[in-house]
Amino acid sequence: MKINKFNLIEPAQFNLIDLFALYKNFLSALQIQLTPTTPEVIESHAYLVGTADPYATVVLVATDVEYRVRADAHGNWNIENPMINGGSLTLYVVNAFGLRSEEISIAVIPAPEIVTAPAVPVILEQGAYLSGTADANVTIVIHAEGVEYRIPTDADGHWSIENPIINGGSLMLYAESDSGLQSEQIGLAILMPEIPQMPEIPQVMVNGDILSGTASAQHKVIVTVNAQEYVTYSDASGQWAMDNPIKHGGFASILTENEQGVRSAEIQVAKLAFFEHEPEVQINDILLLAEDANSSEELTYSDDVATSVDLSALLTAHQEDVLYADHTVATSSVHSQSIPLHTATTSNLLDDGLQQNNWIG
Repeated sequence: MKINKFNLIEPAQFNLIDLFALYKNFLSALQIQLTPTTPEVIESHAYLVGTADPYATVVLVATDVEYRVRADAHGNWNIENPMINGGSLTLYVVNAFGLRSEEISIAVIPAPEIVTAPAVPVILEQGAYLSGTADANVTIVIHAEGVEYRIPTDADGHWSIENPIINGGSLMLYAESDSGLQSEQIGLAILMPEIPQMPEIPQVMVNGDILSGTASAQHKVIVTVNAQEYVTYSDASGQWAMDNPIKHGGFASILTENEQGVRSAEIQVAKLAFFEHEPEVQINDILLLAEDANSSEELTYSDDVATSVDLSALLTAHQEDVLYADHTVATSSVHSQSIPLHTATTSNLLDDGLQQNNWIG
């Protein structure tokens, strides 16, 4: 028996899966079945990519789950990598007759995660609240006056906290990731607010035609009369003056104001107005008044007794003021014989020695 040898190069590339031995009369003697070639993996990232026999089925087994993909006419195949996050799998090829190729195993090693520190947080507001932005889902750590505050950022990276140094002070803050990595620190300082100095209460020294006094140096002096304000300023020594808005009488409120608008307590001043009425007194009115008051009396002359006529008392009884010379009324002694005043006339009194220069001082 003669045995002939033959050789075919890569019969699978011609889609030759079955091989037959034929006699010279073209009768089949025996069907010979070929095992599929072992598949190859040429890429293992997001997708597994490889080669196998054309139209063969590539079977992948990963974590007890089976995945199948068919090679195209050129033997190329690809599938989403079931082990993208790491792990291992086995794969083989099955042909149309159910014959399996040898198995191969591959391991997918995930790319190492590049861990970076969080970005430096940004402060957007520093009033009653301290707020800003940073990486999403990190922790903002604040150190202020020996106290630590921790605030998580939201999915958008926003964060907010009541300002721990609203009344002044300093703080340091940074962002911290879940892995403990920290961003660079940033600092914030708020100056202590100045307590405004209260101006001195003004003092009034003169309340005449001019209203003047003392106050804190270089301060505004505000005088209010009947809801109207009069303004002046104190000089470097604290002296101030203005035309008196109440020189004819009235009430005024006075205060001072500094550059920050802080006002002192008010003081009240008043000026009273006097209106004098000076009636004109005639000599005849005085004499007639004297006659009426003494109509039933007589003046008796005596060597050692002098009778005086008190004209001031007479005028007081009449409720009138005598305004003459220095506004005083003198008394005069009458040295004459007894004269009944109720029968005396004005001319008689003048003739008997009661002259004007005797009773008007």
